[in-house]
Amino acid sequence: MTMNLNNGNDGSRQNARVTKSVWSAALACLAFFLGASARAEEAKPVVLGLCSGDADKYNVEFQQYDRMMPVYRENGIRAALIELGPFVSQDYAEDQLLAMMKKSHVVHLTIPIEAVAVFDDVQKKRAAIVGRALARYVEEGGGLFIEPQSVRYPGAQDEDYWNAVLAPLGAEILHEGAFDKTRSFAAKATFWHTRNIQAHPVTKDVSQLYLPLHGCGGESPGLTAMRYGPDWRVLVRGEKEAKSYRSVTDNKIDLNTEGTYTEAPPVLAVRQLGKGRLVCYPVAAFYTGINHRNPLWDDIVESNGDRAAGQASDSMKMQMNAYRWLAEPSSGLTNFGTYVAAPYRPIQYPAKVEWGQKFAAPATSGIRGIAGVHSAYSDGTGTVAEYVRAAKAAGLSFIVFNDPLEALTKETLGKLKADCAAASTIGDFYACPGIEFTDGIGNRWAMWGERIAFPAASFNDGQRDYVLWDGKTIRQFGYFEASSCAYSSVALLDYNQLRKNGAHPEN
Repeated sequence: MTMNLNNGNDGSRQNARVTKSVWSAALACLAFFLGASARAEEAKPVVLGLCSGDADKYNVEFQQYDRMMPVYRENGIRAALIELGPFVSQDYAEDQLLAMMKKSHVVHLTIPIEAVAVFDDVQKKRAAIVGRALARYVEEGGGLFIEPQSVRYPGAQDEDYWNAVLAPLGAEILHEGAFDKTRSFAAKATFWHTRNIQAHPVTKDVSQLYLPLHGCGGESPGLTAMRYGPDWRVLVRGEKEAKSYRSVTDNKIDLNTEGTYTEAPPVLAVRQLGKGRLVCYPVAAFYTGINHRNPLWDDIVESNGDRAAGQASDSMKMQMNAYRWLAEPSSGLTNFGTYVAAPYRPIQYPAKVEWGQKFAAPATSGIRGIAGVHSAYSDGTGTVAEYVRAAKAAGLSFIVFNDPLEALTKETLGKLKADCAAASTIGDFYACPGIEFTDGIGNRWAMWGERIAFPAASFNDGQRDYVLWDGKTIRQFGYFEASSCAYSSVALLDYNQLRKNGAHPEN
């Protein structure tokens, strides 16, 4: 038998091939694990803290039901509410405020439009603390998205307070708003648009923005004009024909009085501060998520723009870009983004409540009365005077009428109010007028008080006509409560209606 043996050179080549194979496999494994690590890093969500009043109270419902949650998830963002109070109305130490913010990679601070009536010494001290805490948060790596808004109420000193807060960041709110008369677009409200956009990660794939003329109340500026220090870079401006216009004493934007910017006012600006980053987008809060994807909202600023003309708006895309860009420095820091959502704990209701026993016992303190009575002016059988006599005989101190609105007229509601006034005696008995009505999606409400009024059939908000009352339903609940009845007391009769009638679950 003959055996062919490899010579030394062949053995060396074979060993080299084996060694090369081993190294290739090792490198492939290393590449796999590095790639997996990179993918895991990419998949690591941005923890976004959205400043909100009563955040702890609403956080569970917000994270489960808010319409923006799918948008955040689509963009790799895990959003939660953080308390707004420490930024404007509660006394927190600087370190305490900093620790609260560090739970998020990015903090979105929406500056409220009605929080500071008087900028006194207490507010000046608080503004200094908040300003230092914000600056430290960014300097140490945090991302801060600032959304200034114009003050709502005449004489209020919100802008003075927030300018003291923003001073360490090099930004200032002007008592002005931006608008382009040559590029206006009228829908349910008035908007304007710009393509004056610089290339930057925040403006990636952003080609055009539609922006509101008005903010809260349909009169104050929808895009607040800002003054920035030299460290800021303005990425988006109005076109050359756009200008800023001053707000008058009642905070309405006056399109006849030009302001600081006679052309191309700033829309969005960014800056670096220490290890961290800032974005300032001073648009009214209606347009940065509060209403997005609500079927009753046109999403003109957020995404849709002028649909008839085929001109989209990339504001929401820019906002998501901004969050990701802001989070880049802090996403690699272990002391940022530590927020963990608390588990949902259902409310434990008592198994049984004996309401009869509660009301049968005589009151030992306070006053007792009854609500929900229907008079003969609608589908009841007794007059106001008859009900009041019976209530007094039962030892009650008040009675609230809630006559069905669809069974009333303007005249009969007026008579109900007059009868209640005649039957009331200060310190003895109170007869309160009220109504019941159904809203546009079928929820049944009770409303009561001296200021209730019979609804007009329609109203005009300066842009278009709206149906208010069709004889069966109040079609515009908020307008009726605020403008017609001056925020009279109101209560939902059955909370089960909300889900049954398709109201948003977060309610």
